[in-house]
Amino acid sequence: MLPTSSVPRQQSSPSCARLCFLHILYNPRKRPPRTARYIFAAVKEAQGRHLKRQQRSNKMGASRQVALNIRITEMADETSQVIREFGKHHDMSSASVEALLEDFLCILEGEETISHVNVATIMHRTAFLVSASHLKSHVVKNHAKLIERLTVAVHNSIDLFQPRHIANVIWAYGKLGRPVLTILTPGSASVPGVLALLMERAEMLCERFSAREISSVMVGLANMQLQRKTCEGLLLRLTASAARRIEKFKGQELSNVVWSLGRLGATKTCQRTADFLHQLLPRLNPQSLTPQQVSNLLWGFAKLDFQDGSNFFGEVVRNFEGRLDDFSPQGIANLVWSLSKLMYLPCNSFLGKVVSHAVGMLGRLKPQHVSNLLYAFGIFGDVDIAGPLCSAAKAHFEEKKDSFSVQELCNLLWALAMLDALDVKTFNLGMVCLSNKSSLKSMKDSEKRQIYQCAIHLQVFGLEQGLDEAVWLKLQEEFSRVWVSGQYSKPTSAVGLAVLITLQKLGYASSTRFVSGVIPLLVDSATGADGVRVTIEVSIKQHYFVNRKDRLEGPRMWAMRIQEAQGFVVVRVDTDEWTRLPVGKRQDFLMDKLDAPWPH
Repeated sequence: MLPTSSVPRQQSSPSCARLCFLHILYNPRKRPPRTARYIFAAVKEAQGRHLKRQQRSNKMGASRQVALNIRITEMADETSQVIREFGKHHDMSSASVEALLEDFLCILEGEETISHVNVATIMHRTAFLVSASHLKSHVVKNHAKLIERLTVAVHNSIDLFQPRHIANVIWAYGKLGRPVLTILTPGSASVPGVLALLMERAEMLCERFSAREISSVMVGLANMQLQRKTCEGLLLRLTASAARRIEKFKGQELSNVVWSLGRLGATKTCQRTADFLHQLLPRLNPQSLTPQQVSNLLWGFAKLDFQDGSNFFGEVVRNFEGRLDDFSPQGIANLVWSLSKLMYLPCNSFLGKVVSHAVGMLGRLKPQHVSNLLYAFGIFGDVDIAGPLCSAAKAHFEEKKDSFSVQELCNLLWALAMLDALDVKTFNLGMVCLSNKSSLKSMKDSEKRQIYQCAIHLQVFGLEQGLDEAVWLKLQEEFSRVWVSGQYSKPTSAVGLAVLITLQKLGYASSTRFVSGVIPLLVDSATGADGVRVTIEVSIKQHYFVNRKDRLEGPRMWAMRIQEAQGFVVVRVDTDEWTRLPVGKRQDFLMDKLDAPWPH
């Protein structure tokens, strides 16, 4: 480990050669030597560079500032060496990391003036060490003083920072994570305040940022989980700059930018974001992207609700169908979840392979990814393909039930209902876990709606026997209060109302809502003279997959199965098709629907 004194250490030639050689060997910008002859030449070259650096230092009088610069450079090299030697094996020596961080702190607390370049370097290497050694969760507790000193040094150097330094520092703060925002620093140099000044400086120099620097800044902001309004000005300028120089970006940088835009809550309705996304699509080639890059891209697209890339989504499915082993378990879960949010329905062979992989890897997934995986198949709505995954997920849930959050529990139970795989045992277990974490009244409306649909599923298919009585009474009380109310006294859409009026002309008695059972089933319905009960399912563009205009999403198919099980004749009316019909032909259209076998 390097000493903490300000005088450059006198290294023996073999030790210096080893350090410099390892730096060359692990430096991705240089091709690693492959033979003993090349290794010997590399060592000699490293020795020569070190000797020249010492001579140059001596000629300048070995000033303290030059010595400090040399020392920081050497420490940065050693940091890279430690990370590259141990980081890939997740076997980073905590002693090595702690010693390096202590050395950085000693430099910052010394009397020497540190240049802005060295401040950015130390900040970058500190974040690298902490993240690579999995000490991120302890950084505030164990290294708050180092972060304080770094923040003060950054604050004093901001006016001298160039784009590269700004990118490194913002990236480093993002890598250290949101907890560093809570660290209190002396004077006015608080972490949020320094970030605001960095963003202001970045806006001034925005046009000088390279593709890599734009990517680093956006990733840093996204990792800090800042509110969009806090960094919206910088975000818009960086996005516009990226759109103008899209040809300069590599695959990794493009995926980072899209992921960051999604993480920061950008919207495709913003013109600058839309321009960037549309210029990005033609440049994307799945064959040149890694699985991680593809996963990040699709996740970002899903968060941005950008469905215009259906051709690219199809290329991803075709290219990676036989390469699912290259994805991490989390990567597969994110990939499938993203496709479902983008309303892209993969082919059955792809989904079958995903199920085969997922069944064997559920134990390595976090609860969030398990629920996301099931949620995706719930949207796809393919009951037969998802069967093995549902069985494995229920067994996994029984074992890990306490680790699921309220949202993850609701997503899991809802997806099982959409796939006709929800049973009383799993529902009881889920409701017990929910009652331990939250009450029905305090849940979000979307979560209540999911539990409501689960209860409807069990009731309609006669599976409510064996349900916990207390749970059932709570459900009855809550949903009778919430769902049977004045807001449901009219059809949910203008098309639904028009269909009911047309059915009345055909002799059907209209009923805007039908309530059945302990848990209310609410549908637009009409009853004919022969006692036939008809329900109207109005389908809009958003209910169909972008690559399958004839295929409804899983929840809509589930709703029609539920209504059919209650004895209704389900009439599905597509909004676009209905509005294109002349008024005089709408009665004939409905009569044909009623005479046709289900699904209509």
